Amino acid sequence: MSRTYKVIHLSIAFVLAVALLLLILGIQMYLEVHAIHDRMEREQLANGRREIAQAIVDVDRDIRARAERLARWDEVRQQLANPEYYVLWRDARIRADGLMTPTTDSIGLYDRNGHILAPDTGKGALPAQLPLSPPGYLARKSTSHDDLQYFFPIYADPDRRILMGYGALGFDILDELKRVRQFDFVDPDSFSLTISDHATVSMASLASQARFQSPPMRNLDRFMAAFQSALIRLTLIALFVLSLATFLIHRFMVRPLRQISNDINVMREAPGLAAEGGKSALVRIEELDNVRSSLRDYQTRVSELQLALEDSNRQLFEQAHRDALSGAFNRRAFDNDSRNLAGRSPLGRYTLLMFDCDHFKDINDQYGHAAGDAVIGALADCLQRALRAEDRLYRLGGDEFAALLQDTTREQAEDIVRRCQEQIERHDFGQYGLTMPVVLSIGVAQADPDLSFNEALRRADAAMYRAKQSSDRKVVFYAP
Repeated sequence: MSRTYKVIHLSIAFVLAVALLLLILGIQMYLEVHAIHDRMEREQLANGRREIAQAIVDVDRDIRARAERLARWDEVRQQLANPEYYVLWRDARIRADGLMTPTTDSIGLYDRNGHILAPDTGKGALPAQLPLSPPGYLARKSTSHDDLQYFFPIYADPDRRILMGYGALGFDILDELKRVRQFDFVDPDSFSLTISDHATVSMASLASQARFQSPPMRNLDRFMAAFQSALIRLTLIALFVLSLATFLIHRFMVRPLRQISNDINVMREAPGLAAEGGKSALVRIEELDNVRSSLRDYQTRVSELQLALEDSNRQLFEQAHRDALSGAFNRRAFDNDSRNLAGRSPLGRYTLLMFDCDHFKDINDQYGHAAGDAVIGALADCLQRALRAEDRLYRLGGDEFAALLQDTTREQAEDIVRRCQEQIERHDFGQYGLTMPVVLSIGVAQADPDLSFNEALRRADAAMYRAKQSSDRKVVFYAP
Protein backbone atom coordinates (compact mmCIF):
# COMPACT_ATOMS: atom_id res chain seq x y z
CA MET A 1 0.00 0.00 0.00
CA SER A 2 1.44 3.30 -1.06
CA ARG A 3 2.15 5.98 1.45
CA THR A 4 0.06 9.14 1.41
CA TYR A 5 1.71 12.56 1.73
CA LYS A 6 0.15 15.83 2.72
CA VAL A 7 0.32 18.74 0.34
CA ILE A 8 2.13 20.88 2.88
CA HIS A 9 4.80 18.25 3.19
CA LEU A 10 5.18 18.04 -0.56
CA SER A 11 5.34 21.81 -0.89
CA ILE A 12 8.01 22.06 1.77
CA ALA A 13 9.97 19.26 0.13
CA PHE A 14 9.62 21.03 -3.23
CA VAL A 15 10.84 24.30 -1.80
CA LEU A 16 13.78 22.60 -0.15
CA ALA A 17 14.65 20.73 -3.35
CA VAL A 18 14.44 23.88 -5.44
CA ALA A 19 16.44 25.79 -2.82
CA LEU A 20 19.07 23.04 -2.83
CA LEU A 21 19.12 23.06 -6.62
CA LEU A 22 19.55 26.84 -6.68
CA LEU A 23 22.32 26.56 -4.12
CA ILE A 24 24.11 23.95 -6.21
CA LEU A 25 23.65 26.06 -9.35
CA GLY A 26 24.88 29.16 -7.54
CA ILE A 27 27.98 27.38 -6.25
CA GLN A 28 28.64 25.94 -9.71
CA MET A 29 28.27 29.36 -11.33
CA TYR A 30 30.54 30.90 -8.69
CA LEU A 31 33.21 28.24 -9.27
CA GLU A 32 32.93 28.55 -13.06
CA VAL A 33 33.28 32.32 -12.95
CA HIS A 34 36.33 32.00 -10.73
CA ALA A 35 37.74 29.39 -13.14
CA ILE A 36 37.15 31.82 -16.01
CA HIS A 37 38.89 34.53 -13.96
CA ASP A 38 41.91 32.27 -13.40
CA ARG A 39 41.97 31.19 -17.04
CA MET A 40 41.84 34.81 -18.19
CA GLU A 41 44.78 35.60 -15.93
CA ARG A 42 46.73 32.71 -17.43
CA GLU A 43 45.74 33.77 -20.94
CA GLN A 44 46.79 37.32 -20.17
CA LEU A 45 50.21 36.07 -19.08
CA ALA A 46 50.45 33.93 -22.24
CA ASN A 47 49.41 36.89 -24.40
CA GLY A 48 51.97 39.02 -22.61
CA ARG A 49 54.65 36.42 -23.34
CA ARG A 50 53.63 36.42 -27.01
CA GLU A 51 53.62 40.23 -27.06
CA ILE A 52 57.13 40.33 -25.66
CA ALA A 53 58.29 37.62 -28.11
CA GLN A 54 56.90 39.57 -31.08
CA ALA A 55 58.34 42.83 -29.77
CA ILE A 56 61.76 41.16 -29.40
CA VAL A 57 61.49 39.93 -33.01
CA ASP A 58 60.68 43.50 -34.12
CA VAL A 59 63.59 44.91 -32.08
CA ASP A 60 65.98 42.29 -33.52
CA ARG A 61 64.81 43.10 -37.06
CA ASP A 62 65.20 46.86 -36.45
CA ILE A 63 68.66 46.53 -34.86
CA ARG A 64 69.90 44.29 -37.68
CA ALA A 65 68.51 46.75 -40.26
CA ARG A 66 70.34 49.62 -38.56
CA ALA A 67 73.50 47.53 -38.40
CA GLU A 68 73.20 46.65 -42.10
CA ARG A 69 72.69 50.32 -42.93
CA LEU A 70 75.77 51.23 -40.90
CA ALA A 71 77.84 48.43 -42.47
CA ARG A 72 76.91 49.51 -46.01
CA TRP A 73 77.62 53.20 -45.38
CA ASP A 74 80.65 54.17 -47.45
CA GLU A 75 81.86 56.58 -44.75
CA VAL A 76 82.11 53.67 -42.29
CA ARG A 77 84.36 51.81 -44.70
CA GLN A 78 86.54 54.90 -45.07
CA GLN A 79 86.77 55.30 -41.26
CA LEU A 80 87.91 51.69 -40.93
CA ALA A 81 90.47 52.31 -43.67
CA ASN A 82 91.68 55.63 -42.16
CA PRO A 83 90.41 56.29 -38.60
CA GLU A 84 92.31 59.57 -38.13
CA TYR A 85 89.13 61.63 -37.61
CA TYR A 86 87.05 58.79 -36.22
CA VAL A 87 86.03 60.48 -32.92
CA LEU A 88 84.81 63.64 -34.67
CA TRP A 89 83.03 61.53 -37.28
CA ARG A 90 81.41 59.31 -34.62
CA ASP A 91 80.16 62.21 -32.50
CA ALA A 92 78.98 64.39 -35.39
CA ARG A 93 78.25 62.46 -38.58
CA ILE A 94 76.45 59.50 -36.99
CA ARG A 95 74.08 61.81 -35.14
CA ALA A 96 73.57 63.95 -38.23
CA ASP A 97 72.71 60.87 -40.29
CA GLY A 98 70.01 59.77 -37.84
CA LEU A 99 71.61 56.49 -36.71
CA MET A 100 71.90 57.65 -33.08
CA THR A 101 68.23 57.33 -32.07
CA PRO A 102 66.89 58.31 -28.61
CA THR A 103 66.91 54.63 -27.63
CA THR A 104 70.51 54.05 -28.80
CA ASP A 105 73.14 54.48 -26.08
CA SER A 106 76.28 54.06 -28.16
CA ILE A 107 77.66 53.29 -31.62
CA GLY A 108 81.25 52.29 -32.29
CA LEU A 109 83.64 50.69 -34.77
CA TYR A 110 86.35 48.05 -34.24
CA ASP A 111 89.29 47.17 -36.47
CA ARG A 112 89.85 43.72 -37.92
CA ASN A 113 91.65 42.61 -34.74
CA GLY A 114 88.67 43.55 -32.57
CA HIS A 115 90.17 46.73 -31.06
CA ILE A 116 87.84 49.70 -30.72
CA LEU A 117 88.94 52.68 -32.81
CA ALA A 118 88.50 55.14 -29.92
CA PRO A 119 87.50 54.70 -26.25
CA ASP A 120 83.79 55.02 -25.48
CA THR A 121 83.00 56.65 -22.11
CA GLY A 122 79.33 57.58 -22.60
CA LYS A 123 76.17 55.87 -21.43
CA GLY A 124 76.29 52.14 -22.21
CA ALA A 125 80.02 52.36 -23.02
CA LEU A 126 81.28 49.76 -25.46
CA PRO A 127 84.15 47.43 -24.45
CA ALA A 128 87.62 48.20 -25.73
CA GLN A 129 88.02 44.67 -27.15
CA LEU A 130 85.43 42.87 -29.24
CA PRO A 131 83.90 40.41 -26.72
CA LEU A 132 82.12 38.00 -29.08
CA SER A 133 83.29 35.60 -31.77
CA PRO A 134 81.32 35.33 -33.94
CA PRO A 135 79.60 38.69 -33.35
CA GLY A 136 76.10 38.83 -31.84
CA TYR A 137 74.24 40.22 -28.81
CA LEU A 138 75.84 40.80 -25.39
CA ALA A 139 74.00 41.68 -22.16
CA ARG A 140 75.08 44.68 -20.04
CA LYS A 141 73.14 44.96 -16.77
CA SER A 142 73.01 47.86 -14.37
CA THR A 143 70.95 48.74 -11.32
CA SER A 144 68.53 50.88 -13.33
CA HIS A 145 68.10 49.09 -16.66
CA ASP A 146 69.12 46.21 -18.92
CA ASP A 147 71.26 47.03 -21.97
CA LEU A 148 72.06 44.91 -25.01
CA GLN A 149 75.04 45.47 -27.28
CA TYR A 150 74.98 44.12 -30.84
CA PHE A 151 78.28 43.43 -32.61
CA PHE A 152 78.40 42.78 -36.35
CA PRO A 153 81.06 42.39 -39.08
CA ILE A 154 81.67 44.96 -41.84
CA TYR A 155 82.85 43.68 -45.20
CA ALA A 156 84.42 45.44 -48.16
CA ASP A 157 82.59 43.36 -50.78
CA PRO A 158 78.95 42.35 -51.29
CA ASP A 159 79.83 38.66 -50.94
CA ARG A 160 81.19 39.18 -47.39
CA ARG A 161 84.60 37.73 -48.06
CA ILE A 162 86.83 40.71 -47.31
CA LEU A 163 86.50 41.68 -43.63
CA MET A 164 87.30 45.33 -42.88
CA GLY A 165 86.28 45.46 -39.20
CA TYR A 166 83.31 45.35 -36.87
CA GLY A 167 80.54 47.65 -35.70
CA ALA A 168 78.60 47.82 -32.44
CA LEU A 169 75.25 49.24 -31.32
CA GLY A 170 74.32 49.63 -27.65
CA PHE A 171 70.71 50.13 -26.59
CA ASP A 172 68.31 49.85 -23.67
CA ILE A 173 66.18 46.79 -24.42
CA LEU A 174 63.17 48.11 -22.47
CA ASP A 175 63.22 51.44 -24.33
CA GLU A 176 63.45 49.57 -27.64
CA LEU A 177 60.51 47.31 -26.70
CA LYS A 178 58.41 50.34 -25.76
CA ARG A 179 59.36 52.04 -29.02
CA VAL A 180 58.40 49.21 -31.36
CA ARG A 181 55.19 48.09 -29.64
CA GLN A 182 52.29 49.31 -27.55
CA PHE A 183 51.73 46.62 -24.91
CA ASP A 184 48.22 45.52 -23.96
CA PHE A 185 49.00 42.52 -21.75
CA VAL A 186 52.32 43.57 -20.18
CA ASP A 187 53.22 46.21 -17.62
CA PRO A 188 56.41 47.61 -19.25
CA ASP A 189 57.75 48.99 -15.97
CA SER A 190 57.84 45.48 -14.50
CA PHE A 191 59.96 44.08 -17.38
CA SER A 192 63.36 42.58 -16.53
CA LEU A 193 65.74 39.92 -17.87
CA THR A 194 67.08 36.94 -15.91
CA ILE A 195 70.49 36.99 -17.55
CA SER A 196 73.87 37.80 -16.10
CA ASP A 197 76.09 40.71 -17.04
CA HIS A 198 78.36 40.18 -20.12
CA ALA A 199 76.37 37.07 -21.08
CA THR A 200 75.84 36.14 -24.72
CA VAL A 201 72.19 36.62 -25.64
CA SER A 202 70.07 34.70 -28.15
CA MET A 203 67.17 36.86 -29.31
CA ALA A 204 65.23 33.70 -30.22
CA SER A 205 65.16 32.61 -26.55
CA LEU A 206 65.14 36.06 -24.96
CA ALA A 207 61.37 36.01 -24.41
CA SER A 208 61.71 32.95 -22.15
CA GLN A 209 64.22 34.89 -20.01
CA ALA A 210 61.88 37.86 -19.55
CA ARG A 211 60.10 38.53 -16.27
CA PHE A 212 57.05 40.78 -16.22
CA GLN A 213 53.67 41.40 -14.63
CA SER A 214 50.34 41.80 -16.35
CA PRO A 215 48.35 44.98 -15.78
CA PRO A 216 45.49 44.59 -13.29
CA MET A 217 42.20 43.41 -14.83
CA ARG A 218 40.06 46.03 -13.13
CA ASN A 219 37.02 45.39 -15.31
CA LEU A 220 37.13 41.68 -14.54
CA ASP A 221 37.53 42.35 -10.80
CA ARG A 222 34.55 44.70 -10.88
CA PHE A 223 32.59 42.07 -12.78
CA MET A 224 33.44 39.46 -10.12
CA ALA A 225 32.23 41.75 -7.36
CA ALA A 226 29.04 42.58 -9.24
CA PHE A 227 28.45 38.90 -10.01
CA GLN A 228 28.76 37.90 -6.36
CA SER A 229 26.41 40.66 -5.32
CA ALA A 230 23.90 39.71 -8.03
CA LEU A 231 24.12 36.04 -7.06
CA ILE A 232 23.33 36.85 -3.43
CA ARG A 233 20.37 39.04 -4.42
CA LEU A 234 19.12 36.37 -6.84
CA THR A 235 19.30 33.75 -4.08
CA LEU A 236 17.34 35.93 -1.67
CA ILE A 237 14.69 36.65 -4.30
CA ALA A 238 14.41 32.96 -5.15
CA LEU A 239 13.96 32.07 -1.50
CA PHE A 240 11.30 34.73 -1.15
CA VAL A 241 9.45 33.48 -4.22
CA LEU A 242 9.63 29.90 -2.99
CA SER A 243 8.37 30.91 0.42
CA LEU A 244 5.50 32.82 -1.15
CA ALA A 245 4.69 29.82 -3.33
CA THR A 246 4.65 27.59 -0.27
CA PHE A 247 2.27 29.97 1.45
CA LEU A 248 -0.03 30.14 -1.54
CA ILE A 249 -0.05 26.37 -1.96
CA HIS A 250 -0.80 25.94 1.70
CA ARG A 251 -3.39 28.67 1.64
CA PHE A 252 -5.32 27.64 -1.43
CA MET A 253 -4.72 23.88 -1.61
CA VAL A 254 -6.09 23.15 1.83
CA ARG A 255 -9.70 23.11 0.68
CA PRO A 256 -12.48 20.77 1.06
CA LEU A 257 -11.30 17.25 0.54
CA ARG A 258 -13.20 16.82 -2.66
CA GLN A 259 -11.67 19.76 -4.25
CA ILE A 260 -8.27 18.60 -3.12
CA SER A 261 -8.97 15.14 -4.43
CA ASN A 262 -10.11 16.51 -7.76
CA ASP A 263 -7.03 18.62 -7.99
CA ILE A 264 -4.84 15.63 -7.14
CA ASN A 265 -6.56 13.52 -9.78
CA VAL A 266 -6.02 16.19 -12.36
CA MET A 267 -2.39 16.37 -11.40
CA ARG A 268 -2.03 12.58 -11.66
CA GLU A 269 -3.57 12.50 -15.09
CA ALA A 270 -1.37 15.28 -16.45
CA PRO A 271 1.93 14.11 -17.89
CA GLY A 272 4.99 15.17 -15.98
CA LEU A 273 7.19 17.77 -17.56
CA ALA A 274 10.86 17.29 -17.13
CA ALA A 275 12.90 20.43 -17.20
CA GLU A 276 15.28 20.36 -20.00
CA GLY A 277 18.80 20.86 -18.87
CA GLY A 278 22.22 20.56 -20.16
CA LYS A 279 25.67 21.74 -19.50
CA SER A 280 27.97 23.58 -21.81
CA ALA A 281 31.68 23.24 -21.82
CA LEU A 282 34.56 24.46 -23.88
CA VAL A 283 35.63 21.45 -25.95
CA ARG A 284 38.80 21.04 -27.88
CA ILE A 285 38.09 19.47 -31.30
CA GLU A 286 40.65 16.75 -31.87
CA GLU A 287 40.15 16.61 -35.65
CA LEU A 288 40.80 20.36 -36.05
CA ASP A 289 43.85 20.15 -33.81
CA ASN A 290 45.19 17.34 -36.01
CA VAL A 291 44.55 19.41 -39.14
CA ARG A 292 46.38 22.42 -37.65
CA SER A 293 49.27 20.23 -36.56
CA SER A 294 49.48 18.62 -40.01
CA LEU A 295 49.44 22.01 -41.72
CA ARG A 296 52.20 23.27 -39.41
CA ASP A 297 54.30 20.17 -40.14
CA TYR A 298 53.67 20.51 -43.87
CA GLN A 299 54.60 24.19 -43.81
CA THR A 300 57.79 23.37 -41.90
CA ARG A 301 58.79 20.73 -44.45
CA VAL A 302 58.03 23.04 -47.37
CA SER A 303 60.13 25.78 -45.75
CA GLU A 304 63.04 23.38 -45.23
CA LEU A 305 62.84 22.19 -48.85
CA GLN A 306 62.64 25.77 -50.08
CA LEU A 307 65.73 26.74 -48.06
CA ALA A 308 67.60 23.73 -49.42
CA LEU A 309 66.56 24.61 -52.97
CA GLU A 310 67.60 28.23 -52.52
CA ASP A 311 70.97 27.12 -51.16
CA SER A 312 71.47 24.78 -54.11
CA ASN A 313 70.47 27.53 -56.55
CA ARG A 314 72.87 29.93 -54.87
CA GLN A 315 75.71 27.43 -55.12
CA LEU A 316 74.93 26.76 -58.78
CA PHE A 317 74.75 30.49 -59.46
CA GLU A 318 78.10 31.03 -57.74
CA GLN A 319 79.71 28.25 -59.78
CA ALA A 320 78.26 29.62 -63.03
CA HIS A 321 78.92 33.33 -62.44
CA ARG A 322 82.12 33.42 -60.38
CA ASP A 323 85.70 33.37 -61.58
CA ALA A 324 87.47 30.65 -59.60
CA LEU A 325 90.89 32.33 -59.71
CA SER A 326 90.05 35.90 -58.70
CA GLY A 327 86.75 35.48 -56.90
CA ALA A 328 85.25 38.26 -59.03
CA PHE A 329 82.23 37.80 -61.27
CA ASN A 330 83.06 36.17 -64.60
CA ARG A 331 82.34 37.06 -68.21
CA ARG A 332 79.00 35.25 -68.15
CA ALA A 333 77.83 37.37 -65.21
CA PHE A 334 79.02 40.49 -67.02
CA ASP A 335 77.10 39.55 -70.16
CA ASN A 336 73.94 38.81 -68.14
CA ASP A 337 74.16 42.11 -66.25
CA SER A 338 74.90 43.91 -69.50
CA ARG A 339 71.80 42.47 -71.16
CA ASN A 340 69.67 43.32 -68.15
CA LEU A 341 71.00 46.87 -68.10
CA ALA A 342 70.63 47.26 -71.87
CA GLY A 343 67.00 46.16 -71.62
CA ARG A 344 66.10 48.89 -69.15
CA SER A 345 64.43 52.03 -70.48
CA PRO A 346 65.65 54.55 -69.59
CA LEU A 347 69.04 53.30 -68.49
CA GLY A 348 69.87 56.07 -66.04
CA ARG A 349 73.36 57.36 -65.20
CA TYR A 350 76.19 54.87 -64.66
CA THR A 351 79.94 54.50 -65.18
CA LEU A 352 81.96 51.69 -66.77
CA LEU A 353 85.57 51.04 -65.68
CA MET A 354 87.89 48.86 -67.75
CA PHE A 355 91.16 47.62 -66.16
CA ASP A 356 94.15 46.05 -67.89
CA CYS A 357 97.44 45.01 -66.29
CA ASP A 358 100.41 46.34 -68.26
CA HIS A 359 103.02 43.76 -69.34
CA PHE A 360 101.11 40.89 -67.74
CA LYS A 361 102.46 38.51 -70.39
CA ASP A 362 105.99 39.44 -69.34
CA ILE A 363 105.09 38.60 -65.72
CA ASN A 364 103.82 35.17 -66.76
CA ASP A 365 106.85 34.53 -68.98
CA GLN A 366 109.47 35.76 -66.50
CA TYR A 367 108.01 34.61 -63.14
CA GLY A 368 105.74 31.75 -64.11
CA HIS A 369 102.02 31.23 -64.22
CA ALA A 370 101.77 30.70 -60.46
CA ALA A 371 103.02 34.25 -59.88
CA GLY A 372 100.68 35.49 -62.61
CA ASP A 373 97.72 33.80 -60.91
CA ALA A 374 98.72 35.37 -57.59
CA VAL A 375 98.87 38.80 -59.25
CA ILE A 376 95.37 38.30 -60.73
CA GLY A 377 93.98 37.39 -57.31
CA ALA A 378 95.71 40.34 -55.65
CA LEU A 379 94.44 42.75 -58.32
CA ALA A 380 90.86 41.54 -57.80
CA ASP A 381 91.21 41.88 -54.03
CA CYS A 382 92.64 45.43 -54.27
CA LEU A 383 89.97 46.58 -56.74
CA GLN A 384 87.14 45.10 -54.68
CA ARG A 385 88.42 46.90 -51.58
CA ALA A 386 88.44 50.21 -53.45
CA LEU A 387 84.95 49.82 -54.95
CA ARG A 388 81.78 50.56 -53.07
CA ALA A 389 79.81 47.75 -51.43
CA GLU A 390 77.13 47.75 -54.13
CA ASP A 391 79.60 47.89 -57.08
CA ARG A 392 80.34 44.72 -59.06
CA LEU A 393 83.80 43.65 -60.26
CA TYR A 394 84.12 41.32 -63.27
CA ARG A 395 87.08 39.43 -64.70
CA LEU A 396 86.53 39.43 -68.45
CA GLY A 397 89.53 37.22 -69.19
CA GLY A 398 93.29 37.12 -68.72
CA ASP A 399 94.37 40.32 -66.98
CA GLU A 400 91.31 42.34 -68.01
CA PHE A 401 88.74 43.45 -65.43
CA ALA A 402 85.62 45.61 -65.59
CA ALA A 403 83.50 47.36 -62.98
CA LEU A 404 79.94 48.67 -63.29
CA LEU A 405 79.14 51.70 -61.11
CA GLN A 406 75.49 52.71 -61.13
CA ASP A 407 74.22 56.16 -60.12
CA THR A 408 77.74 57.65 -60.16
CA THR A 409 78.80 61.21 -60.90
CA ARG A 410 82.17 62.05 -62.46
CA GLU A 411 83.50 63.21 -59.08
CA GLN A 412 82.50 59.91 -57.48
CA ALA A 413 84.04 57.96 -60.35
CA GLU A 414 87.30 59.92 -60.01
CA ASP A 415 87.37 59.18 -56.28
CA ILE A 416 86.81 55.44 -56.86
CA VAL A 417 89.52 55.32 -59.54
CA ARG A 418 91.93 57.11 -57.21
CA ARG A 419 91.17 54.55 -54.49
CA CYS A 420 91.83 51.72 -56.96
CA GLN A 421 95.26 53.16 -57.81
CA GLU A 422 96.09 53.68 -54.13
CA GLN A 423 95.18 50.09 -53.29
CA ILE A 424 97.37 48.78 -56.13
CA GLU A 425 100.29 51.05 -55.11
CA ARG A 426 100.09 49.99 -51.45
CA HIS A 427 99.97 46.28 -52.22
CA ASP A 428 103.25 44.38 -51.87
CA PHE A 429 103.57 42.39 -55.11
CA GLY A 430 107.13 41.51 -54.16
CA GLN A 431 105.76 38.74 -51.95
CA TYR A 432 105.02 36.81 -55.15
CA GLY A 433 108.63 37.10 -56.29
CA LEU A 434 108.12 40.08 -58.61
CA THR A 435 110.75 42.76 -58.97
CA MET A 436 108.97 44.70 -61.72
CA PRO A 437 106.12 47.06 -60.81
CA VAL A 438 102.47 46.11 -61.40
CA VAL A 439 100.64 48.91 -63.21
CA LEU A 440 96.99 49.09 -64.22
CA SER A 441 95.65 50.99 -67.21
CA ILE A 442 92.14 52.25 -66.50
CA GLY A 443 89.57 53.39 -69.03
CA VAL A 444 86.49 55.25 -67.81
CA ALA A 445 83.26 55.88 -69.72
CA GLN A 446 80.30 57.67 -68.23
CA ALA A 447 76.86 56.99 -69.68
CA ASP A 448 73.69 59.03 -69.60
CA PRO A 449 70.12 57.85 -70.40
CA ASP A 450 70.58 58.66 -74.10
CA LEU A 451 73.66 56.42 -74.53
CA SER A 452 73.28 52.70 -75.26
CA PHE A 453 75.17 50.21 -73.11
CA ASN A 454 77.09 48.79 -76.06
CA GLU A 455 78.31 52.28 -76.95
CA ALA A 456 79.34 52.89 -73.32
CA LEU A 457 81.26 49.60 -73.34
CA ARG A 458 83.02 50.57 -76.58
CA ARG A 459 84.01 53.94 -75.13
CA ALA A 460 85.39 52.42 -71.92
CA ASP A 461 87.39 49.90 -73.95
CA ALA A 462 88.75 52.66 -76.20
CA ALA A 463 89.73 54.78 -73.18
CA MET A 464 91.47 51.79 -71.61
CA TYR A 465 93.55 51.16 -74.73
CA ARG A 466 94.45 54.85 -74.88
CA ALA A 467 95.66 54.61 -71.25
CA LYS A 468 97.60 51.44 -72.04
CA GLN A 469 99.39 53.17 -74.93
CA SER A 470 100.40 56.12 -72.73
CA SER A 471 103.53 55.86 -70.63
CA ASP A 472 102.46 58.29 -67.88
CA ARG A 473 98.70 58.73 -68.16
CA LYS A 474 97.30 55.47 -66.82
CA VAL A 475 93.71 56.71 -66.27
CA VAL A 476 91.76 58.02 -69.25
CA PHE A 477 88.19 59.32 -69.16
CA TYR A 478 86.58 58.94 -72.57
CA ALA A 479 86.10 62.14 -74.53
CA PRO A 480 84.84 62.36 -78.13
